Amino acid sequence: MTCAAASCPTRSGRRWGLPLHFDRLGGSDFSDISDAIDRTGEPVDQLIVDSLQQAGGTGATSDEMLADATRRLKALALSRDVVVLALAHLPLHTPGREDPRPRLDDLGGGGAVKQHADVVLGLYREEMYRPGGGIEGATELNIAKNRGGPTGFVDLYFHRAWLRFEDILDPGP
Repeated sequence: MTCAAASCPTRSGRRWGLPLHFDRLGGSDFSDISDAIDRTGEPVDQLIVDSLQQAGGTGATSDEMLADATRRLKALALSRDVVVLALAHLPLHTPGREDPRPRLDDLGGGGAVKQHADVVLGLYREEMYRPGGGIEGATELNIAKNRGGPTGFVDLYFHRAWLRFEDILDPGP
């Protein structure tokens, strides 16, 4: 698992000012994440975990491990007053279904992500499931859960050359 801890202010949704610290963790022990935060030597306001499935949860099944990792990350976020962004695979996603857009139930973990996460976002690029059926680069950001606000969709454009998503309606600087 790769864990990145960042301490930098934001401006218009873009990151400005560093430092940005990266740690590659094995995912075998959840305390590795806490230790990575301590090693930065600076205040940490954001933690990015890639991926939730490798966060070191315990349990007999992959669902139990995912549920445990989700609960532990939520506890870490609350105890350290840090924003945790956990990237996740969709183990229960069925690409052949009528509407392949990601849903909360696709995350698995016995509903732990649905229960504990404050915000759940999903990306959908039609060209990945139906090549030639839509506008290349068109992307939907689905706000599937938002404990403090509305849910819905945001239209984005994916720039393949830069591996970057941008708001379609963003007028620029």
